[in-house]
Amino acid sequence: MGSRKTRLIVRNDAEISAKVRTSEALARRVCQIVLPLILIFILIIFAKIIATSFTISSGGSGGVFAPSLIIGGFLGAALWDVLYSINPVIMPSPASFVIVGMMTLFAGVGRTPIAVILMVSEMTGTLALMIPSMVAVVISYYIVGPN
Repeated sequence: MGSRKTRLIVRNDAEISAKVRTSEALARRVCQIVLPLILIFILIIFAKIIATSFTISSGGSGGVFAPSLIIGGFLGAALWDVLYSINPVIMPSPASFVIVGMMTLFAGVGRTPIAVILMVSEMTGTLALMIPSMVAVVISYYIVGPN
């Protein structure tokens, strides 16, 4: 009985390792296709918008908080990529753009401008992004409108 289990385990390990080798080869082929970073960000943004739309419209349980943070973060990263390609010296890291983008989109979606501005200072532990987040949140709140 024990040898039969051992043979099954060895056979399953061989199948798993074959699948892993196939997956690695596929990943190598996919990685050879080089897409611009901005295109990847835009694809992820639209994919998340479509996935969120399908989830909410089908009656599935899903909110707007996490999707709006993801979409806003990728929008901020896309904006950083555009500005970085113009002048890489200005902002070497996309972190501040991602955080402000996340909060900006959620402020418009959730209609909570003051709470979002406080969330930025809580998330970062500093007040360095307070002014950029205030400006971005006010702009997004007025773009969305009162309704």
